[in-house]
Amino acid sequence: MTDHQKLLMHFEQERIKDKRFMKQILKNCSEATVAFFDEPYPYIVPVNCGFEWKDTLTFYLHTAPDGHKNQLLQENNKVALNIYQFLDRVGYKKAQYLLRTMEDVEIPRMA
Repeated sequence: MTDHQKLLMHFEQERIKDKRFMKQILKNCSEATVAFFDEPYPYIVPVNCGFEWKDTLTFYLHTAPDGHKNQLLQENNKVALNIYQFLDRVGYKKAQYLLRTMEDVEIPRMA
């Protein structure tokens, strides 16, 4: 089994490591794509979501109480979650600079 904690990005220097910056990205995103285990193929669906980050990061997914997503989660709670916010290299570097110079950064939401 792959140890995902040891995987390196192709451009490792671009990895976002600052938790304050990660939280700002998450605050600006209300949608995610989730991949569930389903046979014979993964079941991938966009969802509305929220998060809470105290000691650990917890995501909350909007689902129906008795829907297919909940059924799949009960069978196997391992999922892949994709949160996306486009940050070009210039915007990313600017956001990093702002993060170092300000206490609370607002990253503009892309339309």
